[in-house]
Amino acid sequence: VRSQRTAFNKFDAGKASSMTPQRVKILNYIGFVWDALWKNEGWMRMFQELMEYKKERGHCLVPSNYDDNPKLGTWVITQRQQYY
Repeated sequence: VRSQRTAFNKFDAGKASSMTPQRVKILNYIGFVWDALWKNEGWMRMFQELMEYKKERGHCLVPSNYDDNPKLGTWVITQRQQYY
């Protein structure tokens, strides 16, 4: 998937690429998501879990070793690291 997006970005910028107009058309036909940063379902799912956590506890200070949902604790750490 990453290589398809990279090839598309090169193609879109007019650079040499393995991507062709026919491949773009076929990938669009099946609903391929080119810009995963804005349409990332996994990110949105974790965001919803964080909102549920906040609703229950009144804050977003999820511990890194949160036993009830270890993935949420890891995700929150990652979000903070990407911010700084």
